[in-house]
Amino acid sequence: MSGARWPGPAGAISIPATETGKRHCVPDCDLPVMTPENPFQEEMLATEAPIARHPAAWLQPLPEGYTIPLWRWILLPATALMLRRNKGVWVSGELQLLPDRLRFTETRMSKSSRNPLRTWEILFTDIRDLRVKKSLAAETVEIDRGNAMTRLMTVRSDDFMARVREALEGMQET
Repeated sequence: MSGARWPGPAGAISIPATETGKRHCVPDCDLPVMTPENPFQEEMLATEAPIARHPAAWLQPLPEGYTIPLWRWILLPATALMLRRNKGVWVSGELQLLPDRLRFTETRMSKSSRNPLRTWEILFTDIRDLRVKKSLAAETVEIDRGNAMTRLMTVRSDDFMARVREALEGMQET
């Protein structure tokens, strides 16, 4: 049994046949190395390393005056009901603890260039109150910023929230 070869987007792709008959895709070119000259990777090199990370879902609020369309109630009644109940859409991501702020970064299975990942940060000086409400399967974290409330949903976040509270107390002392 012989292998096949054809050009691909990253160079030629070789598919050698093995004794078992399985084929494996192997790039037949040099893979790019992460360098500061690459503009897309330069931003990644410049960002701070987080102190701690924790998976979370952010409740992205619906825009002011948004009404759920009739077709959604007819075709997808369960999602329409959850939209009305939560007044927003849950966005999965990662909550990162940095020295002076919290950062949320959306995570996806596939990274599409059409829709960039949603990222936001809250400075510790802007946080007025931090509450954790435990429920049966998850915990809801509410961050009060005075003019707005940010809601997150997490699971087993005790250690992460303890670190956030320590950082908040450290910022309030200074």
